[in-house]
Amino acid sequence: MRKTLKRTPRPLWCGLDYGPALVVLDAADSTPTDLPAGWTPLAERYQIAWCAVANGESLNVIEDVLESLADRYTRTHLIAHTAVADTVARVVAEFPDVVRTVVMVGPGWAPNAAGVRTVRVGGHALSDTTVVREVAAAVEGGRALPLAVAQ
Repeated sequence: MRKTLKRTPRPLWCGLDYGPALVVLDAADSTPTDLPAGWTPLAERYQIAWCAVANGESLNVIEDVLESLADRYTRTHLIAHTAVADTVARVVAEFPDVVRTVVMVGPGWAPNAAGVRTVRVGGHALSDTTVVREVAAAVEGGRALPLAVAQ
């Protein structure tokens, strides 16, 4: 009898090769093939690693992403829906020197870690243009920059 192994989704990397990074933890079972359109302007200013959390099974993938960024001393911001707050708490506890900001999207519990700034933004969908604008303002210190969105 053959045992079927479940494949953990690989992260989608977009944007800059070096520079500050946004690690997006999506509460989906699969990683998108392309960056959602609203995030495209942020890819001009950041490295973006979009990770599907898949019910907590992809923690090792997220750890690999953060270890890679840590090796390059990259300023990193973690963006996630509150549905995956437990995963965020575990990641921040393991990488407190890597993660500068945690931006939680939506209602619900948000982890709080010493030395890591936590910001909550409204909305529900990570791909929503309004959410993306609020994320940009949160990681850029409150100065909301206009984001041109491809239609």
